[in-house]
Order: sequence, then structure tokens, then C-alpha cells
Amino acid sequence: MTTNRARVEKNKSARRAGVVVDDLVRLRIPGEVQISPDGRHAVYVEKRTSLEKNRDFHALVVVELETGRSRALTTGDQSDRAPAWTPDSAAIVFVSDRGSASNLWRTRLDGGEPEQLTQLDGRVSAPCVSPDGKRVAFIYAPKSAQQRLLQAGPEHPAPRYRHLTRLSYKLDGHGYLDAAFTHLWVLDLRTRKVRRLTSGAYHHSQPAWSPNGRQLAFVSNRVPRSDLHVENSDIHVVAANGGAPRALTHQRGPKFAPSWAPDGKRIAYIGHQRYPDTVENLHVWIAPLRGGGARDLLADTDLMGSNLCISDIKDVPEGSAPTPLWSADGRRVRFLASVEGSVNVYEVAAQGGQPVALSRGHHEISELSQSADGRRWALLRIDPTSPGDLWFARFGSRARSRAPRDLAVAGAQVKRMTRLHSAFRRGTQVLKPRDFHLRCRDGHAIHGWVLHAHGQARKAPTVLMVHGGPHAMYGWSFFHEFQMLAAAGYHVVYTNIRGSAGYGNDFMRAIVGKWGHEDYKDVSAVADWIESRPWADPERLAIAGGSYGGFMTNWAIGHTRRFRCAITMRSVVDMVSFYGSSDMGWVFHQEFGTHPWEAHERYWRVSPLAFVDRIRTPLLILHADEDHRCPVSQGEELFVALKVLNRDVEMVRFLGESHGLSRSGRPHNRLERLRRILDWLERKL
Repeated sequence: MTTNRARVEKNKSARRAGVVVDDLVRLRIPGEVQISPDGRHAVYVEKRTSLEKNRDFHALVVVELETGRSRALTTGDQSDRAPAWTPDSAAIVFVSDRGSASNLWRTRLDGGEPEQLTQLDGRVSAPCVSPDGKRVAFIYAPKSAQQRLLQAGPEHPAPRYRHLTRLSYKLDGHGYLDAAFTHLWVLDLRTRKVRRLTSGAYHHSQPAWSPNGRQLAFVSNRVPRSDLHVENSDIHVVAANGGAPRALTHQRGPKFAPSWAPDGKRIAYIGHQRYPDTVENLHVWIAPLRGGGARDLLADTDLMGSNLCISDIKDVPEGSAPTPLWSADGRRVRFLASVEGSVNVYEVAAQGGQPVALSRGHHEISELSQSADGRRWALLRIDPTSPGDLWFARFGSRARSRAPRDLAVAGAQVKRMTRLHSAFRRGTQVLKPRDFHLRCRDGHAIHGWVLHAHGQARKAPTVLMVHGGPHAMYGWSFFHEFQMLAAAGYHVVYTNIRGSAGYGNDFMRAIVGKWGHEDYKDVSAVADWIESRPWADPERLAIAGGSYGGFMTNWAIGHTRRFRCAITMRSVVDMVSFYGSSDMGWVFHQEFGTHPWEAHERYWRVSPLAFVDRIRTPLLILHADEDHRCPVSQGEELFVALKVLNRDVEMVRFLGESHGLSRSGRPHNRLERLRRILDWLERKL
């Protein structure tokens, strides 16, 4: 019986078409999950794509957690994001770009048209409703005079220029900052008056109300020469009625996602204190409100306490981490952790100690939200065959979970609440990857995955993918691009080489200050492994990657001719020019221990451009012209050098796009990027 059923399923899969380029715009992508305080409903943001409008739109969807019934709270051609429940669970405050600017809006759970709460002209984000439901804290950056002038258009009778006075004058995805700082504001819901609580030439983010509503915590980098120390941030508190902010943390290092303990006397957050070194596991810390120094709850563990799993279906928020959540009694803290390609929920005692995994499975739990009593959770689960669905976990019930093989949470009944991709998967063959562990001569192991061409382990060309970061990880998540390549007839191999997160601090730090060395050895070892597989054609092996993955692609083809062709995307080629042209290039002096004018050779010898004369591999360069992380000049330097050398190279420059093109670019550009990848592989591989 089992054999017959398996045969039927196999025949069904064989009749279905594989993932194609245009499927990217068919997907309904969920995110920003928030459970209501009473635990009865969850709201999430659903992204849909319009080719006609050439943009993505976002709507709020609410799910009744006991029944699974869902309905759209907002509709229309706009983006409604950042939902925040009122404490009575009756309404949701959110950010919308309806009209000419982003503002705060409110919609009631029982229906009716959304109500506009603010009339601001700038960038609004991160609303947070006070415990008494009377105020909303939010982050706001008004438009500067320079921004207003530039938006007036080139016909406006005035000089058009940018006057730069600080080091951090641009940010990828946002463009030129033009002295527009983000500050903490509070809206009085009765009077509709807004008040700014912070000031100064600093950015502020991630507000959180104290349990009694008298104070707000937030994240900011309010240190001297903060532009130079962009990897630093601190947890601050300020009185909700105004006053001077007070820093709770003082040891340098990144700190994100403040979360108040139920007693209001402690704040948990995610961060590390290895500064100026930027490469370190993120841990859960607790800072007492009355001072005394922060304490690392995971001090004796080798765990990455954040979600660093890479995918091409979700945006990557800048300078943030999933918020840790307290148990109702304040004795435990829950958080997300990245371990060997999976992201699961962990818990640690508030006094510190060994963390315990509360969820298990080969997946990425990308979002976790809990009810006021902590006994009901809403989770967003992504796996290699699904871009994500909402799940509900209820504690205290003896009922068995309906799908423990997909997601099991210790001590909880678990239910899947949405099936957003059922129609897509019924008509499309979505492939399951197979993971492997490759033992290397240096004694470490490389973890990776294979998506076989058409789902068959038969001889076919292979594409080796290298992820960006470099301190991130591939994992048990969904990649439309990989599925598309496999459906087009290519084996796709993607691995976590040294430098990746999720495999211990030593593994991640193995490439600090020496890109292109231990990591390249691992790329070579994976390529050797591929060539030894019976399903691989050693004569048809390609390499591709974006950002740091693009760096490694450039480096590899400058050191070997084993690859038939290569694709480098939003890459780095010259660490010297990158230092001064990237929105954070100078940060790498902390990794290399010096500045390029002090040790030019140290930067140059880890620059792929230094080996450009050795490149014989046909290369496609994909770059975005508004990429401020890896500026388009990096791609141009490589293109020009290879053209002068009369090598086989082509470059596609996407207009109006940032470093995140593959995840959040305009739909037509994202589709064209995928078509260019397929075209290049068809011609060269």
C-alpha cells in the first residue's frame, strides 16, 4: 500500500511543471506576525506583486487562531506594514504609505475603514502602543530641506547638490540621508498631537514601552563620533513624558531588540561586546534598569542567538534581530537561534545557563510572537518547499499536535493556520533538497544541500552557489532562484563554508581578516566533491554568488579554471576602493586591523581585482546602480579590466535598484535578473 501511494505521488510530481521565472510574482509572502494580547487572533503582513504597477503591495491579514478563519483587514494598492495591537486586542495600529507619505493608521478588528492617525511628511516606522492604549510610540524621520528640494525635480530653479558633513551620509536601500535623523516620537490618541522625545545627530529605533507605561526603551548609537563606530549601539530609556535619555549599556558592541521583563526592572536584548571586532555570536543579554552592567545569559554556550538564515523571498532588516520574549513569570527568556541551517525557538533561564530548544525541525522559524500570558504563540515557519505559513502553538493542552513532523513545540499543541501556497504547489513541482556533510582535511565539516535537476540524480550541469554575508548561513529555507535553476535542468549545490554563522564561533571567525584563504579552500573542497558525484558532469560546473558570494566567485575564477562559467552579483572586487565608496566600507578596518593608507598591500592582496589577469572563465556581472553597500563601481572595475584583457565578460546594470535587488527590487527587474542568469547558463554551461 505504501509503495503504491509513493508511486502515485511520484507520478503526480512527474506530471507537474517545475518552478519558472514568473512564479516569483505568484507567491504570497507572509511576514511581520503579531499575536493579539488575548491570544485569540494573529495578524500578519502578506506581500503580493503587481507586474502592471511594477511594485510590491502589502496588506494586513487577520487569522482567528481557534478556527483558522482568515480575512483581509486592509486591501488596495498600497503597503500596510508594521502592525501593532492595542492592549484590548480590539484594534491594530500600522504604518501605511496611502497618500504621499508614510503615516500611522488604525483599523478595528470588527471591521470598518482604516482611520488615519498622523499627518506627517517623512518616514514613519515601528509603532508600539502603550500598555494603557492611550499613546503610540513610533520612529519618525522628517524630510530634510535638501530632500524636499531634490524631490521638486530638475526644473526647480535652484542649485542641485548634496552637502556632505558626516561619515554615514548614505545607507543602502534608503539612499542619501541628507541629515534626516530618525527620532523617537509619541502620539496621543485622544488629541492626535505628536511629541518628539529624542534629539541630536543620532538615529533611534526599536521603541518598547515599560510595563507601567512610564518609560520607553529604544536603540541608539549616542557615542562620540558615532559615524565611525557604526557597529555599536546601546539600549537607552527615556521618560514617556520627555526628558534626557539614559544609556543602560556602556560596553561597546551591537545591541538590538529591547524587551522589558514583566516586573519592569530588567531589559533583555540581543547583542555582543567583542567590539571593535564585529564577528561574534549574538547572545541574549539582560541589563538591570538601575544599572550594574549587562549580563550575558549564553556566556557558556557557542550559539548564534539570532536568525541569520538567507533566502530570496524575504527582506533583510538592517540593524535588527528578532525580539527576545519573556515568560509571564519573568524567569525565562525565549529567542530564535541559528543552528546548522535551521532556525528554532530556544529558551534560557533569566539567571543564565544552558539554553533549551523549544521547537525542533528542519526549517526556519522566522517570526515568533506570544500572547500577554505567554501561553499562546504565533510562528511563521518557512521550509525548502514553502515560502512560509502561520502556525499556532498553545501551551497547557494535552491534545496532540496535528503535524509534529513539520513543527513540534515542547509542551504545546501545534496547528498550521494557513496554506498560502497550496494552489501554487498543486500545479508546480517544488523540489526537496538533500543535505550532506563533507569532512575536510583541516578537521572541520562543511554542511550543504543539493537540489537535483528536475528532482533526478542524473548527470547534468551543476551550479555551485556561495552566500553573502559572509557571516550568514544557507539553510532549510525556501529559495525561488534555486528551485528555478533545478527546474531548468541544473543541479544546485549550496553550502555553508567557513565564515558562515550557525556552526560555532571559531567556524565563523576562521576567515576574519583573510578572505579568500580558508573559505576558498572550502569552495575548492566542495567543487572536488561535486566532480566526484555520479550525477555531476565535471566539464559543466559553474559558480555564482552575490555580495560576499560575488567576492568569492571573483576570487575563485582568479585562482582556478575549473569552472566553465561564472556569475557574480552585487560583488566586491577591490577592497581598497570599497573602503571609501561603500556605505560601511570603513568598518572593515576593524577586521583587517588597519586602514588602507597604512597597509595598502594588506587590502590589495585580498582583492579579486589583483588577480584579474588570471581570469579566463566566462563571467556575467549583475549589479544595481543604486547599490550603496557594494557600489556599482565595483562591478565596473571588474568589467573594464576584463574587457581591456579581451576576456569573455558581460555586465547587466539594473537601474534604480539597491543591494537588495534579488529580494526587494522592482518586480520587472527581479524577473529580468533571473532571465539573464538562465540565458547565461544556457549559452555558457
